Amino acid sequence: MKQEELESALRQIKEIADKVLGTGNPVSKALKQSKRAAVPSNKASLPDHISALRDNDFFKQPRTITEIHEKLQLTYPCDRGRITTAMRRIIKRNELRKTSKTEDGERVDAFVS
Repeated sequence: MKQEELESALRQIKEIADKVLGTGNPVSKALKQSKRAAVPSNKASLPDHISALRDNDFFKQPRTITEIHEKLQLTYPCDRGRITTAMRRIIKRNELRKTSKTEDGERVDAFVS
């Protein structure tokens, strides 16, 4: 074999070994999260819409599920239950924090960035 053929074969072997062993260039957590923002608006999911609200400072003040539901109805109509589940998952990922708010003398869960 020629020197060039040997080098090419070695590169291919190294690439295969890196894929199998998971070495090489690990994908950072930030890069994985950026995929969510790269979703086109016509295919955006509920968490994408909630993240957009967060990016637009909607959650600067504590917001209840009802307030979030009302705001999302314009762009992404869905049930309140879906928003509750999505918020639970977003809190688990530490993208928003859960707090409480008093409405009509009653303590209600609220979400803030």
